Amino acid sequence: LDNPFVQQINMRAKMPHQDGELEVLRNPIRFDQERLATTPGRGLGENNEELLGEELGLEAQLDELRARGII
Repeated sequence: LDNPFVQQINMRAKMPHQDGELEVLRNPIRFDQERLATTPGRGLGENNEELLGEELGLEAQLDELRARGII
């Protein structure tokens, strides 16, 4: 992030984070001369039910995974 080129082309951005603010590299892709939005990912474990349950079909096992401390 301290690279002069990164600063020169305005690739640094600040985004909200659960612990305050985080400085990140902006999305390098441009559409109609505008950079695409850079958004933070979800926090660790926030989408376990969606990913493990809905996407992988493990809905019936989520309670057991929680009880065993896996998620």
